[in-house]
Amino acid sequence: MVDNNTRSARLFDVNEDGFANPVPLARGGETPIQHVLFVIRENKTYDALLGDYAAANGVAENCLYCGDYTPNLHALAARFASGDNYYSNAEASVQGHALTTGAISNAFTEKNWFGDRGVSRDLEQFANASEWPKKQFLFQALLAKGIPFKSYGDQAGLGPDLLVLNTRYVHWGPKDPPLFWLNSKDEEKIDERIAEWERDGLPAMAYMGLPNDHTNGCEFPFPTPRSMVADNDYATGKLLDWLSHSKYWESSMVVVIEDDPQDGVDHVDAHRSILVVASPWVKRGYVSHVHFHEGNLHATFGHLFGLEPLTIYDENAQPMWDMFTTTPDLEPFTAVPRKIPEEVSPPGTNCGEASRGLDFLDPDEATGLQRLLWDHQRGGLNRFEREKVERAGELHDAAIVGSASGGV
Repeated sequence: MVDNNTRSARLFDVNEDGFANPVPLARGGETPIQHVLFVIRENKTYDALLGDYAAANGVAENCLYCGDYTPNLHALAARFASGDNYYSNAEASVQGHALTTGAISNAFTEKNWFGDRGVSRDLEQFANASEWPKKQFLFQALLAKGIPFKSYGDQAGLGPDLLVLNTRYVHWGPKDPPLFWLNSKDEEKIDERIAEWERDGLPAMAYMGLPNDHTNGCEFPFPTPRSMVADNDYATGKLLDWLSHSKYWESSMVVVIEDDPQDGVDHVDAHRSILVVASPWVKRGYVSHVHFHEGNLHATFGHLFGLEPLTIYDENAQPMWDMFTTTPDLEPFTAVPRKIPEEVSPPGTNCGEASRGLDFLDPDEATGLQRLLWDHQRGGLNRFEREKVERAGELHDAAIVGSASGGV
């Protein structure tokens, strides 16, 4: 048990005398990275988005929105650094956003996330102190060090001190409120954020929800699932395009993940999801096979900014040192135009009828969305479900044969 609990602290053998990495060995050490943009998208496994990425460990058969649906994600993975052995410790968004803001999903959250408590999950995560980490969120750690930050498109972690009402730390905009908000395009959200940075400057830490790949199912008159995924992907590319052509590029790092892996299937593990790190200071085209999780993300941020550990999980985790290089490459990134056109879900479809009445106001309250998206995009059962059906048939046949021969 001790070995398992401390494994994340023993990923890399470190020579302290000869250590050279943009992410410092000690928290708060010297680093060229002064700006971190942490992008949290919604609900996909690794295979669902990058199963067709030939340079890494994916299975294209499991692709839900690969290829033309996510050309920017694929271009970022090919250009910069990615991980094919990153696992979210969440099964749903309420855990995922707790982990991305506080490095832990506490006992109260774990016992109650799957139940219907009759309260908005957004509201409860923000206002119910029982869901907060014992120590602090990332935002309080940044405040304690006097490090400028801004939260975009999310309410998680902003309950203490009513930070959500403080526009110095939280962005409020007509297209981009600090909520789980699917009613504007992610491209429009990015445009609002860029306009703010061009006016006020880029904060040291930008925590950024980018939720539209969650989708609204096939509900009329909302965009189709593939249109929302394409919007989300283009917004991701547009963010990197602006940043890499800006004065901030040489001192910046972008981390892109999904908050949890519940949509799609994966041939390694149901918790495996995407991890892309883009910066002049990462290895080009590098695929890390190191077993990372949210604790390693927070350890990386903590070492860059000199933050106190949020929990034992990031305290006992090493940063993602293998992804970085001491030789920067300042070549900018140009966003790939979306290949899937904007389109609206038509009325009267089976998928639309199945989507009607689902709750898309809170993350992960749309029961059955995973099955709905797979059936709409791919049709039929995925490989794992087919194997279950086949195995059930084999067991049934064996039982019949055993009964006929007098067996039990």
